[in-house]
Amino acid sequence: MIIVLVVSFFLLMILGIPVGFAIGSSTLIALLLQNDIPLVVIPQMMFGGVDRYVFLAMPFFILTGVAMTELELTDRVVKIADALVGHMRGGLAQINIVASVIFGGIQGSGNADTAAIGSLLIPSMIKDGYSKGYSCAVTASSSTLAPIIPPSMMMVVYGGIAGVSIGEMFLAGFIPGFIMAALLMVVAYIYAVRGAQSGKRKSRFSYQNVLSAIVWGGPALLTAFIIIGGILGGVFTPTESGAVAAVYALLIGAFYYKTLTWKRFLKIFVNGGLITAMCGIILSCSSVFNWILTSAEIPTKILNFMLGMGLSRTAIVLCIIAFVYCVGFFMDVMASMIILVPLLAPIGLQLGYDPVNWGVLIVLLFCMGGITPPLGINLFIATSIAGCKYSETAKAVIPFVLILIISVFCVAFIPSLTLFLPSLLMR
Repeated sequence: MIIVLVVSFFLLMILGIPVGFAIGSSTLIALLLQNDIPLVVIPQMMFGGVDRYVFLAMPFFILTGVAMTELELTDRVVKIADALVGHMRGGLAQINIVASVIFGGIQGSGNADTAAIGSLLIPSMIKDGYSKGYSCAVTASSSTLAPIIPPSMMMVVYGGIAGVSIGEMFLAGFIPGFIMAALLMVVAYIYAVRGAQSGKRKSRFSYQNVLSAIVWGGPALLTAFIIIGGILGGVFTPTESGAVAAVYALLIGAFYYKTLTWKRFLKIFVNGGLITAMCGIILSCSSVFNWILTSAEIPTKILNFMLGMGLSRTAIVLCIIAFVYCVGFFMDVMASMIILVPLLAPIGLQLGYDPVNWGVLIVLLFCMGGITPPLGINLFIATSIAGCKYSETAKAVIPFVLILIISVFCVAFIPSLTLFLPSLLMR
């Protein structure tokens, strides 16, 4: 039955069936061929898969991100980044990275970060003399920061599926996220110093500009502080924090920035509802898919197989890193996480990893797949904005991918990077 399940799933994906329906259809095919399992299991498991309180946070986080995008708050974020790092060598590339740090902390989605930041900065970078491929590479690679720097939608999903504290995962993402940002900025600086991608734009650092940008963009930044501060301070749960953040985003759009209209209000809820429905279908269908795999003890069999080959703990971790990374090449981050986290989480525990450290590693690996050729989805998004050849972007992104792989190994083999803040503040 397992072979039928997996083969039918990949065949349906190759045929272009949406991932949620591919998961559900392959599960139905496998159960139809297994006569001793009643089909009533399917609706029961589908409902049970989404019947978790923590998943109520998902529509609120999605609504918050959509509102921040639709209410034109991205340009406020870019102005803050400009005031902070615009004077550095490779100024627009540095602005792009810092803007992703800030916007990712508000939005929490790599794809949304690529689209929102890219639509503003990729044309500006090209106009300033940066190559199209390089502009796309910087934008796509910095989008990996969004799911790592809290609040993160991916961490909410991982925590909900694996039963890991979302507050601890949020804290665990801070240090690795800022290390990743620093490494990306170093690469951009080296390019600028070598004169390969330095741009023509010149600006000077000014405390007055920084203050002005923060005053104008500060209310938008408070969204992230409301979520993180509320959870850590025990004021509200992750679900409640998402609801509060969504209401706050709408209020500042209506009364401070005055960008909220009835047309945009309707569009925010329609788009938020569509994205939530898509995620809900994937979650519910994958619960049956994962039930079949876990009932067959697939995670234990995979680990025993690797141990039987005489592999050390480090070698097993490296194999899992390579596998998860490659999955990210071909599948949407959300879908691949929902399918594989129930299998990967127990393996991490058996290998002796802290659940929070393992969770951050898995989230990072899935996101890395989104910027890696040949099928990185964020590369396609950035390329479509710039209107250049995909091969140009794929070539330019390689140095950024290589430097981010260093971050992966740091998270995998230096647990204190992820566990220091959770241990200090929540344990």
